[in-house]
Amino acid sequence: MTGAPFGRALAVIALAAAVVVAAGCGNTVATPPGEAVPALSAQLTKVDDALSAQRYTEARKALDGLIRRTITARDTGQITSDQANRILAAAALLAADLPVSRPTLSPTPSPTPTEGKGNKDKNKGHGNDRGKNKD
Repeated sequence: MTGAPFGRALAVIALAAAVVVAAGCGNTVATPPGEAVPALSAQLTKVDDALSAQRYTEARKALDGLIRRTITARDTGQITSDQANRILAAAALLAADLPVSRPTLSPTPSPTPTEGKGNKDKNKGHGNDRGKNKD
């Protein structure tokens, strides 16, 4: 993982290109995935917005959503396998380049001392020195 903004920018461009203009193989031109399945373009916008704001955890979740929607679109015949493969490959590149979010550490509360019932005067008073220093 490079973590470099330039690398992320290239990955986003590749992903956007895959979603918006990916075409099928052969002489027939398939409808671009972003037109065939508007949810793919909407999901890509979520990824882009999160990256622009440097909210990498949110970007990763949006990217996961894009991957799921791409697989569903492929499996239901809304986009071709070639289109899906291009999107998934670009998504994998971007996912590998996203910084790993570090969990926010919150202080662990320290236990509060509790007094047991009837232990207030334990070991105080009568008989505690039995057998000590007796002549």
